[in-house]
Amino acid sequence: MLVEAHRYAALAVPVGLMTWTLAGCPEETARSGPPPGSSLPSPNASILPAPLKPPSLTATSLDAGDDGEGGADASRPPPAPLREDVALEPDPEPLLDPLGMQIEARFRWHGLPAPPTGPEVNSEAIATARKKTERTMVIDLSPQGRMRVEIVGPAFPLPAGTELRATLDRYGHVLVWPDGTSYRILQPGTVRTLFEEGRADVGPLVVPEVTSGKSVNALGYDTTAHVVSTSLGSAVLHQAPISGVPAGELLCRTLLEFLAAKPSTPLCSADLVPVRAEYRWEGGGQLTFEVTSMVRTATLDTERLRIPPRTPSFKADRLPRLPRATLLDDSDLGSLRRRAVPGDPRDGGIEPEELIAVNSSDTIRYLMVDGIPVMRIPPRSERRLESLRPGRYVLSWADFLGAHVDPPHPSQVPLRIEIGGAPDAGVGEQP
Repeated sequence: MLVEAHRYAALAVPVGLMTWTLAGCPEETARSGPPPGSSLPSPNASILPAPLKPPSLTATSLDAGDDGEGGADASRPPPAPLREDVALEPDPEPLLDPLGMQIEARFRWHGLPAPPTGPEVNSEAIATARKKTERTMVIDLSPQGRMRVEIVGPAFPLPAGTELRATLDRYGHVLVWPDGTSYRILQPGTVRTLFEEGRADVGPLVVPEVTSGKSVNALGYDTTAHVVSTSLGSAVLHQAPISGVPAGELLCRTLLEFLAAKPSTPLCSADLVPVRAEYRWEGGGQLTFEVTSMVRTATLDTERLRIPPRTPSFKADRLPRLPRATLLDDSDLGSLRRRAVPGDPRDGGIEPEELIAVNSSDTIRYLMVDGIPVMRIPPRSERRLESLRPGRYVLSWADFLGAHVDPPHPSQVPLRIEIGGAPDAGVGEQP
């Protein structure tokens, strides 16, 4: 059991720096918190003055740079932060050239347990399930200074097909629903809380400490390496020198937000594309972002680089609705064991082949079975898993960032498990 503490508590926040929004639509009602699909207006609407007209975005030229605090080219006007309470004007025409860079990447947890051994353990099915639940993304980088990050894997706090779009002349992101038309604004400082908690709260950003790191060769490029540190932890950021793709700076900004580092950090440059980031958190735990493929292409889907989408539907303070909590099909879960191996009779009203997982913490948690994320459980809620065959499994918990990976516990299913609850809660044997 882990006693939760908010990771932003160590960051100094000047008065008036932080604004908050309430958003989130889990597929089932949590035991506390706002109801799914809440249409409450953003508190920022009463804090920020309304502009005279909606802001507009313009395509950024190849020689675009950064603001005066750092970046590739001081001749570019300083980027302005996006405002979450105002819909964007339509994108100008004509828009973009289909030339650019397409990247495939993923996030990896560390310290996940291996499955147990035994004749009933189906190693092939476990390997297949692990592959299906990888946290993969497709990233498009445009020479005109646009970025699109599409979520592909199921183990994110957003549904597959959701996109983050960004442009060099604005700080922040535009979150686009899988339908390709609904969108909302994510102000700078939102990315970490979105992926950690499934909320669009704005966290404080700080100027990080940056030192040189040890370069490596990645994807055929000799990278430049820097160690970026804040009170939350550190990351070794490896970037490849690639000309003609200034939108690599946008990917750097996004990765820095997981450390609550300001997007104006000078190491984010129009001449560099991040290919790897190795995070180590202050309280323990690790997370790795790694590019698995990167190719130049002449067939970028420029319609999906528009900010906002062509036929936009502004959702203000909403978030896309998540699908079911279970990340694998019933057949995938059932095949993890070749046969059922019942344990001693259980009490508490738990039906055969049912696992009850309770997340009493304040962040999204993933239930790991044999090192595979099988359920995504919102804060202060519980879910039921009915497809595992009775038997012995290695169970653990993890948050998205890998800052909290629970030690492995060989356990007999069915059972009830809890994280972040009473002192005696956790994964383990039932009495």
